[in-house]
Amino acid sequence: MNYVSNTVLGPALGRPLNPEAAAEAEKVLLSSLSKLEDIWLNGDGHFLLGGFQPSIADLSLVCELTQLEVTVCVSVIVDVICAASNQICVLKSLGKSE
Repeated sequence: MNYVSNTVLGPALGRPLNPEAAAEAEKVLLSSLSKLEDIWLNGDGHFLLGGFQPSIADLSLVCELTQLEVTVCVSVIVDVICAASNQICVLKSLGKSE
């Protein structure tokens, strides 16, 4: 949650961006994802609890990773919309709005 709150939610809610906290949160996130890949998703076909059928833990993990992916995508979309909005404001101020 730290990564999301420091890179997406905080700025979207008008809170000042804390680059140090965002960088630290990103390091923790990348380390966690690396451990997840190296330890649990090592290609042996087993799920998190070692079985061949997914458990609630597996489904919960998929849900968390999907939410993170969606959050990052939403952040990119918001950035694009803000940039376009700024360009429209500049064009209007120049008297060239379309």
